[in-house]
Amino acid sequence: MKRTAALLFALSSQALLTGCGGKAVVTADALCKDWQHQTVSKNDNWTQGSAAIADGNNHRRENWGCNYGHNEAKPTKLSAAN
Repeated sequence: MKRTAALLFALSSQALLTGCGGKAVVTADALCKDWQHQTVSKNDNWTQGSAAIADGNNHRRENWGCNYGHNEAKPTKLSAAN
């Protein structure tokens, strides 16, 4: 949790420092690589509750611009233009 909070602080700091600049700072790819898709191996022993939390986290990554099931950002028009 502390790592996520620190990452969110770092990302919001970048947004504040760019102000109203001409180009936006795209950091979704870095976020998607750090906040990785959670998977299950055959040796894991999960409860229904912890599996539901992991599944919810995986789906919430999509709200941040990550491809579901991959540790990368979705292609965007902004990143395609650069």
